[in-house]
Amino acid sequence: MDLEPFVRSLQQPEIRVAIGMVFLIFVAWHIPVLRLLLFPFFLFVVFVHEIAHGVAAILTGGEFNRFVVSRDISGVATVVGGAGCVTATVGYLSTALLGGLLLVVAAGNASPRAVLLYEGCGMRDEAAHPASRIPHPCPIRRWIK
Repeated sequence: MDLEPFVRSLQQPEIRVAIGMVFLIFVAWHIPVLRLLLFPFFLFVVFVHEIAHGVAAILTGGEFNRFVVSRDISGVATVVGGAGCVTATVGYLSTALLGGLLLVVAAGNASPRAVLLYEGCGMRDEAAHPASRIPHPCPIRRWIK
């Protein structure tokens, strides 16, 4: 088995950065003080995960009653009806897809600050109007090109 192509691929800067980030997150997860730095990101992932359950329930004919994100990085979405197999699985898929979308947007022309502001605005709107099925306009939407 020839490992040369694999070794050559590991020499690309992007791959080195990705491997380094995975290593840093692993280390930070096991050091309590550093784990606090990752806490907002974990809450964001749980938020996206739970919202995705609710959106899936709505799109498949069910109702999204509420969701809760706890300080222990857990969450629960309360839905009624809808396609259970879709609603149950979409949480994990949504976080992976959003992460990929953020990487694509970050690699494009949008500024990271605008992307983060847009995400924060969406979270603010959802927290202020959790029962609404219609997205509320975000004033910074025009900043993302």
